[in-house]
Amino acid sequence: MAIRGNIETGPAGRAVATNVAALRARRHLDQRDLARRTADLGRPLSVSTISRIEQGDRRVDADDLVVLAMALSCTPNALLLPPMTPLGPAGADLYELTPGEQPPRRYTANVLWSWATGEQPLGPAAAGEVFSFVRENRPHHYADHYGPILLKDETRFRVYKTIAGGVKDAIAEGLTMSDIRSLAEIAIDSEVFDRESGGKADPGRQQP
Repeated sequence: MAIRGNIETGPAGRAVATNVAALRARRHLDQRDLARRTADLGRPLSVSTISRIEQGDRRVDADDLVVLAMALSCTPNALLLPPMTPLGPAGADLYELTPGEQPPRRYTANVLWSWATGEQPLGPAAAGEVFSFVRENRPHHYADHYGPILLKDETRFRVYKTIAGGVKDAIAEGLTMSDIRSLAEIAIDSEVFDRESGGKADPGRQQP
């Protein structure tokens, strides 16, 4: 593993190295092109620096990460996290975030992306903690969507508490936020169908 001083490059650093090379190639850029883009953005990284980054021989600080993301037209998350891939028959790959943790905690790419984009905490959390996490890490989403809905009246807030409890239970059962959203959409569609059909059973549905 690459080392700078006495600091070992961890999983996130290795992901950056892999993702910079992959995204650069996907955009049909050579290392000179990428170096030129970083220079145009005011934080020049030389060709040799980019080569060392891609080989895992140079650590990337926060400013490097931002300029690389801008130069590659992606988000910092796209450099820090493993790519999302369809699940194979053996299930999802698992990834570590920090080096040397015992026992190591490993996560699927879906869980890591949900965490990094502010959709859910990494570990189990109470419903109120999930809401606080989203509010702090997706402030634009909270301001535009959650705030007006929850603060409109007491009924909405009471219903939110009920739904939040269900979300908490679902997370405890190991479901991801994507799973929960899909189930919520199914429940809403089912209710809409029942109301529009006047409560008549759908012939295509399996009756309990």
